[in-house]
Amino acid sequence: MQSSKQLNSEPLWPTQRGLSRYQWLLDIDIAQALTAGGIWIDIGPGVEALPMMPFINRPDVQLKCIGLHPRSLSSAIEFVQGSVPNDRSFLKSFAGQATLVTDVYSSVSYSDDPYLALAYCVLLLKAGGTCGVFTELKRLGDLSAWDRAIQFFRTNLHTFLSFQAISIFEDASQSMATALRIQAHRKEAPPIVFDHLIASLHEKIGKPAITGTIWKAEDNSAMIQQIDYRQPR
Repeated sequence: MQSSKQLNSEPLWPTQRGLSRYQWLLDIDIAQALTAGGIWIDIGPGVEALPMMPFINRPDVQLKCIGLHPRSLSSAIEFVQGSVPNDRSFLKSFAGQATLVTDVYSSVSYSDDPYLALAYCVLLLKAGGTCGVFTELKRLGDLSAWDRAIQFFRTNLHTFLSFQAISIFEDASQSMATALRIQAHRKEAPPIVFDHLIASLHEKIGKPAITGTIWKAEDNSAMIQQIDYRQPR
């Protein structure tokens, strides 16, 4: 679910991130990831989808975005207004097709169920595809939850996850903080019914519980909440 704390009126984001910033945050060479072409899906693009602009003249690269707020982007970028993980239509259209999926402070940061948002992103990947996520450290539970997630994604989604905590000067808070870099590499991409996956995810990883606020916009238009995943019984 998209958090009710994120309003429909778009917040005044502190900065727009270009390709070099995306690549540093995700530790992914995007041009190299798209050497052979393919589909790049960005979750929650900035106002101008700046990281994608260097690729708009690549006929072998299809650029697609989904985001909560309306966008007027280049005609080379297909944009769908919707929220992850709620938009089943977008998932149905592109499941198992993407070479690269990116989510920088987007659905995994704002969803009430960030592991479910991460699973949605992974399901968009084709076999051999890569998903890069950058979010707040305290969004995905403790080390025990990370371990359960690694096992769940490997077993249920044929995907290998890695988590890396890094120190960063944050755009929004304008202060030093510890953030979380996630990479997901999908080995196989068999058809998976998303609604069936939800119950299994909650059974194996745990159900999400909001335990605090990590960041809130000065105008209260958006906030990022701390999420814990309670140990399944």
